[in-house]
Amino acid sequence: MTRPAPAAPRHGEHWPLGRSRTCVTLRGRPPGSGSAVAATRHASTHAGLLGRGRENVEAEIAGEISHRLIKHEITPVRLQVQADGQGARYRHWAYGMDKVERHCVISAVGRMAGLHAGCTRTVCFGTPPKDMIDTHQVATLLQATGMYFSQAGWEVTETWKRLQRIYEKFGVPDEWRLAEQAETMGYDLSGMAVTPNSSAKFSEGQVVHWHPSVRFAATGDTILIHKDRTELITPCEVWPMVKIQIKGVTIERPAILNRESSAATDWCLD
Repeated sequence: MTRPAPAAPRHGEHWPLGRSRTCVTLRGRPPGSGSAVAATRHASTHAGLLGRGRENVEAEIAGEISHRLIKHEITPVRLQVQADGQGARYRHWAYGMDKVERHCVISAVGRMAGLHAGCTRTVCFGTPPKDMIDTHQVATLLQATGMYFSQAGWEVTETWKRLQRIYEKFGVPDEWRLAEQAETMGYDLSGMAVTPNSSAKFSEGQVVHWHPSVRFAATGDTILIHKDRTELITPCEVWPMVKIQIKGVTIERPAILNRESSAATDWCLD
């Protein structure tokens, strides 16, 4: 039986210790987090199955994802379907009547039992061009770095320094100014923003949605911070993966799904 989300405090009341609206609990997995994970797990699993051919419009794909989420009692909170580089022009684009002819970036944030979780995946019709793979690789490296260094007790500024080096190394120092890169979430859709000048610290029990974007590429997932590690709570069930090495640790992140390849791993980056 799914545990219902606690009601919001009335005026003059306070959240119980260890259960703020963005830091859900201090020990273990947040209550109902399995339901929140299901929200994006369904979205990411079905994203590659949508659009059995080219020329589906963004709104149709968004409708299909919404249908699948609601079917599993998950409320779609934010859906983005960005066709053929739409994200480079409008980072906060939701969806419209543009046709998906070559590739698209699909993002979903779902809510269940009061909790939120989000993920982003990229689908390409045919072999992705090198420029697309390279740009996605930069976004993936940023995401993996942010997730790895979102450690309990760390100041946000210290984590951001690791990301800033990557932005500068790949010649995109100002990309972070065009859209949010990460924020905490829980019972609220958005809590503490991860920004260069933040004086806040990551803490045990926080849920962080990392979703960096670089030009038309974007990648996103949600993690839970434990005392001595982080836990990915939006894992891929069926998806090609790319391996990222950080401090000797191999982190697997979602690659670009090739809808017309019989061997998706042929073009995955290692």
